[in-house]
Amino acid sequence: MNRLWIAAVPLAALAWQAVSAGEEEEAADHALDVRQAMIDGINPATLALWDVGNNAMSEDGSFGLDPALMTEDGWTKIEEGAYQLGEESYRMASATRYVATGPNMVDGEIPEGVSTREEIQATIDADPEDFRALSQSMADMAAQIYDAAQARDAAKAGEMIFTLDTVCQSCHVKYWYPQQ
Repeated sequence: MNRLWIAAVPLAALAWQAVSAGEEEEAADHALDVRQAMIDGINPATLALWDVGNNAMSEDGSFGLDPALMTEDGWTKIEEGAYQLGEESYRMASATRYVATGPNMVDGEIPEGVSTREEIQATIDADPEDFRALSQSMADMAAQIYDAAQARDAAKAGEMIFTLDTVCQSCHVKYWYPQQ
């Protein structure tokens, strides 16, 4: 009986390794849906960060958060939002292929000044490394926000949260709204 277990365990491990390798190969070939990544990961995380930032904004004219307005719940929301933003941004930065499935339609038409999905796809395809770099910039900023929240550094967290919009816009202006 012991010999059966001795043989079965390595065979099971080899079988799991083969299945896992197939899943990794399939995942590596899977194109990232940029619009869905924005809807499911980037947007909710960014909005959560801005919500805390806007509600705890310092009155002294700086971009920092007012420590007196920051609660443990607020710090936790920043940590969670930054973590989600970092994960999704890193996923976008490390994708090998991209699919543009947007933009939103208004009354069945693309709003004026917004690129079509074909234009978005062509722009990404023309320079996917730039898209990856912009995504990595977002992941790096999310890591800085997370670290500041962990340290309960209201000045640094606030500065990074309020600067987040510039990173968002640098991508949006290039890929979604180049006519503006």
